Amino acid sequence: MKKIALVLSLIMMFGLASVGVYAEDTAGTGNGTTGAEVTAVVTCMQTAVETRDTAIIAAVDTYTTTVKAALTARKTALKTAWAVADRKERRTAVMTAWKDYKKAIQDARSALKTSKKTAWDAFKAASKVCKPTKTQDMTNQSADNNL
Repeated sequence: MKKIALVLSLIMMFGLASVGVYAEDTAGTGNGTTGAEVTAVVTCMQTAVETRDTAIIAAVDTYTTTVKAALTARKTALKTAWAVADRKERRTAVMTAWKDYKKAIQDARSALKTSKKTAWDAFKAASKVCKPTKTQDMTNQSADNNL
């Protein structure tokens, strides 16, 4: 019986402790900010999000265009390589086609990664100017790693 009471006490203690951690001031009051200040922060953060996500969308568009071009070039190069009569030359041409493709994909991924980092860095700088009291937006940066 004492074990059950202890477990229930611990559950209640941790449950009540987490309420304070996850509580948010959704109205922006209680910390000395006015409604106009809250509105300014919201507008500033919306602009920062718009800028960041527009940049990431453009980077993904560039990435997909580059990948399509690399695939098209690979297809053409491989078809041409397979038409070579000499076996050694054909092998060299096939290997070159794949090497060029891999390099193009690697460069595209690197450019996408750099663009995403730049967009997030700009967002972090812009959000500091906004001075939000709390933001959970920056904790989700890793979600873009799968792009």
